[in-house]
Amino acid sequence: MTTLGVATGAVAAWQRGWWNRTVRVLFTLTALGCLTLASMLLLYHLVTPPLTWITG
Repeated sequence: MTTLGVATGAVAAWQRGWWNRTVRVLFTLTALGCLTLASMLLLYHLVTPPLTWITG
């Protein structure tokens, strides 16, 4: 859930103009890294039951 929050925050930062461009780019890269890590963990079934509801 934290990953989705970071990704949502990155979108909101661009839409609302929070911070300067450099910080928004770095925040977006952090969000992409979180999404990539979460995808890899789900792909290789490295998450425990509380998080497996995401995959269905």
